[in-house]
Amino acid sequence: MWITEGLYDKDYVAKRTVGFEKWKDYILGKEDGIPKTPEWQEGESGIPAKDVRALARDWGTKRTHLAAGGIIGFGSACRCATGNEWARSMVCLMAMQGMGKPGVNMGGMQQGTPVDHHFFFQGMRRAVCQGTCRERPWP
Repeated sequence: MWITEGLYDKDYVAKRTVGFEKWKDYILGKEDGIPKTPEWQEGESGIPAKDVRALARDWGTKRTHLAAGGIIGFGSACRCATGNEWARSMVCLMAMQGMGKPGVNMGGMQQGTPVDHHFFFQGMRRAVCQGTCRERPWP
């Protein structure tokens, strides 16, 4: 959809990517006769085409940051027989949006970042964490 509806950063793709035309031909079905449409993926994944279409338009019209997900950002979706395709597609989508431009990036932001689970903003008397945090006065 980003390709057929022009919802990608054409200037960025032209100047900063390699192989887009070949990948585009694959997505449009010129390589194997099978266009990779939301309807096609519905048969492959079971995710309704209408949902994929809506998400594609949403992502294609605003800045997006994609994260791998999973426990602590290790990308559980990649841990399968075709997991490398999922990861490669994520990179392609971000490149189509102009990866590195403000608000357009990817990665697990928590990966490698020190996280202080006991940090409280100044003035807070207690934390409300669905019953898992203890009341703690600010020092």
